[in-house]
Amino acid sequence: MLKSEVFNENVHRSAVRFHRDNGSSEMYTYGQLWDAAKVVQKVIEKWQEPGVVVGVALKHSPALVGVLCGICLTKSAFCCLKLHKNIEKYQPAHYFAYHHELASLQKDHNFEILEDLYILSERVVLLRNKTETLPPPLKPQDNIAFCVVTSGSTGTPKFVQVPTQCILPNLEELQRIFRLTADDRIYASASPPSFDPFVVDVFLGLRCGACLVLVEETIRLDGDRLLKVLFGENGITFLQITPSLLRRWSRTSLERVVLGEGSPLRCLVLGGEPFPDGLDKLKKSGLRIFNIYGITEMSCWATIEQVLPGCEGQVALGTPIDDSVELELRDVETAEIVALNSTESVRGELYLGSRVRKCLIDGEEGMLESEDVLYRRTGDLVELRADGKYYYLGRCDDMVKRFGVRVSLAQIEQVGDRYQEIIKSFAVFDESSHKLLLLYTAIDKEFDEQSVRQYLRANLPKSHHPDELIQVQSFPLTSHGKIDRQLLKKQYCGKAVADISTNLQEFFAEQLLKLLGISLNFSLKDHATKRAKLDRECSFVDAGGTSMQAV
Repeated sequence: MLKSEVFNENVHRSAVRFHRDNGSSEMYTYGQLWDAAKVVQKVIEKWQEPGVVVGVALKHSPALVGVLCGICLTKSAFCCLKLHKNIEKYQPAHYFAYHHELASLQKDHNFEILEDLYILSERVVLLRNKTETLPPPLKPQDNIAFCVVTSGSTGTPKFVQVPTQCILPNLEELQRIFRLTADDRIYASASPPSFDPFVVDVFLGLRCGACLVLVEETIRLDGDRLLKVLFGENGITFLQITPSLLRRWSRTSLERVVLGEGSPLRCLVLGGEPFPDGLDKLKKSGLRIFNIYGITEMSCWATIEQVLPGCEGQVALGTPIDDSVELELRDVETAEIVALNSTESVRGELYLGSRVRKCLIDGEEGMLESEDVLYRRTGDLVELRADGKYYYLGRCDDMVKRFGVRVSLAQIEQVGDRYQEIIKSFAVFDESSHKLLLLYTAIDKEFDEQSVRQYLRANLPKSHHPDELIQVQSFPLTSHGKIDRQLLKKQYCGKAVADISTNLQEFFAEQLLKLLGISLNFSLKDHATKRAKLDRECSFVDAGGTSMQAV
């Protein structure tokens, strides 16, 4: 994946700039990075047979980039690990780690030290793994570039082997689409090393001679500090990030710093989650914004859509990044291909396929030799509309059955996100109480909740009306920068039902206000409408409620 001529042509140019928590920063040139890569190459070839997986248990740092480059110079593949969360399903025979973390690693892992060396001023060690759960062997003819363990969003976590023929077209086409050059500065700490978008960020930069900007984890997780580092000290020009990570910055920061006229940013790429509304209205002229989509099982990105000025409504998933990618809609229940109609929209689960870009999952065999298209399910519910474009509707497992009616959590979120004062909404179905909860972050911490309820009632079917609205300060994120759905369900589901035994009339009035927006605290007049004449003696149905809301 590396191009030696790029290193030769940019020997004295900055390759990596690293910012530490203590406020210091370091810079390394392409010449220094190449020398470090050659050291790593020599060490690997000394201890390991060609064509196997080398583990990398390093965080964002210059040493991480140096080790990855060194592995690429061998005939081996790299796999970035998260050792402190228990080693992954498969454990490589050899892996790199920081010397200062040896004591903590020894508590959970059985290894021996083979080499102790410095890579770009950081002390790292090459370890030999003594456990028996090794990954499936790599076949030389498969030409595996790297391996990654999926998050499990489409099922159980998988060990994915990514061939060079799969990732290389991605890098070549994206470099062309984004118009990346040696003058660019790319933020490469947006994704954890174990996430394949990180691989794309790093090698997009190294293949064109750009400068990679890396930060320590404490800065990465601190929105204010990160803003200063990226746009104050470095002037990054390319940013690939999830919408949830982008929302950590306030609307003011987005408008004035990230997307404003004085921003050095010329290319913003959002992926991994639904594209946020209204972003195009904040951007400066000349900034190009993209919605990008893909799955690890076909690493890494499959489709892309540029968000053009004046774009209204939902942003499409885009067109295939290269000619080898094929899209197919299948029935969610039967997995049969959905019949397409040129005049009407059709929905189904999206499958991604290719004859060339094929990854091997959990030791699959024979896939790369076949010339047939290999399709992978995405787990995403998608709509193909009359304009010929695909639009994301939500996860297939976001459809829940509530009192016999199918409810789309994604639809509730999409409507909630369109409300002007809401930054982001998140729908949760509490199976224990059969309640729909809508969590949200808002611009104003003290705005009228009833106006939100009225908006939701006007724009959602009755079956989709939330029972509870809960304002939160922020959403917890996974290590991949996405909203942590499982954690939110644990935090807000299964709560005790409110005690209504003290005053049933007050409880009834409260529920009318909450669910239907009707207040009983008014004076009655002869000319009042039917709704206005309602009093505390009326029934819930008289007030316009449904049996589902009553339950």
